[in-house]
Amino acid sequence: MSQVWKLPAEKRNKLFLAGMYFDIVILCLALGSQIFMTENSLTMGVLKLVVLNTFIRLIFQAAVFMKTDLYYVLENKTGCYNLMENGRNFLSKWLPFLRVPETETFAGEEKIVRRYAVFYLAGILLTFAITAYYYIPQMMFAVNEIMLPGFLEPITSIRLWDSVVFLLQIVLVLGLLIYSWSKKYRLSS
Repeated sequence: MSQVWKLPAEKRNKLFLAGMYFDIVILCLALGSQIFMTENSLTMGVLKLVVLNTFIRLIFQAAVFMKTDLYYVLENKTGCYNLMENGRNFLSKWLPFLRVPETETFAGEEKIVRRYAVFYLAGILLTFAITAYYYIPQMMFAVNEIMLPGFLEPITSIRLWDSVVFLLQIVLVLGLLIYSWSKKYRLSS
């Protein structure tokens, strides 16, 4: 995708939206296939999981405060490139920790950058709110109900191995997060 910037904006948008188009096709196929399945079959459960997963991926694309495909379409449509960096620099007047290396804001872009900056801040706050009120309580519930009781089971128990896999997932995700943060802050210093 690094060569995409050489194309005209309309062709770039088609490439950026290709993944979403494919997700919509998968969503339609999964929803249509449910018509032919019985309610309690394993296939119906898998189709429902595919629908949920695809729907969440499509909603995630609307989070343009995180350089999703729709963010790049927004950049192309407005003609304001480095929109996120310029928005963060605009917000850094009040929130200095958001400062990024200075990027050039061209004449006429200030209004769009200010609007995006407000949307960016709202998105970040919404992410923190969802994490605090949904994700953390859900994780604590899962740890208390799945992982901790499972470690009290004998080694031949499936609940023990479920707890081990659950713990490994948590360690893997946290490890990747810490690695990405260390890489980001090592490069910026």
